Amino acid sequence: MIKQISRAITKGQHIDADHPDRDLLYHVNLAIARNFGGRFGAAEILGKYFSYKFDVQDKFPVAQKQTPNVRELIQMNMSDKDSRYLMLIGRPDVLRFILETYFKE
Repeated sequence: MIKQISRAITKGQHIDADHPDRDLLYHVNLAIARNFGGRFGAAEILGKYFSYKFDVQDKFPVAQKQTPNVRELIQMNMSDKDSRYLMLIGRPDVLRFILETYFKE
């Protein structure tokens, strides 16, 4: 998660004139979602804790509304050349379908 946020800052993606809504909080939320998203609501819990800890409760819900769905997060991970791992936990038939669909595209 830290590496993903660091890469966004290093590449200047947290300051994007074409997407002014994608500030640093957007990238923090995206990193939380990519690393902890899924079925158990871990991303939401960590996002709330982060927003409380860093006193950004008023700004963080906007970033959370921009969170991609699980399928989009998997596609982001698969297309990220710097990503090392992807752990998918779920029903094997559903996961197989998602991965087969991704690779066919």
